[in-house]
Amino acid sequence: MNQLHLFDNDRTLLVIDMQDDFETAHRPATILGVQRQIRKAMRHGWAILFVEFHGYGETHDCLRDVCKNYKR
Repeated sequence: MNQLHLFDNDRTLLVIDMQDDFETAHRPATILGVQRQIRKAMRHGWAILFVEFHGYGETHDCLRDVCKNYKR
């Protein structure tokens, strides 16, 4: 039987609701922690997905900028 084998170490980092209108998204420790996780995902070649709640602003530039040149 043929089987589809995905990459064993393939993962995706989800960055959810790190937008202007969410109070928690403004906490410096939270922002630093998310930046650290983005850098880790990039080092490992993982996909990064930003999820935004419609109508609550955009994901902070300081987070998107970390991976703006990331090719995955």
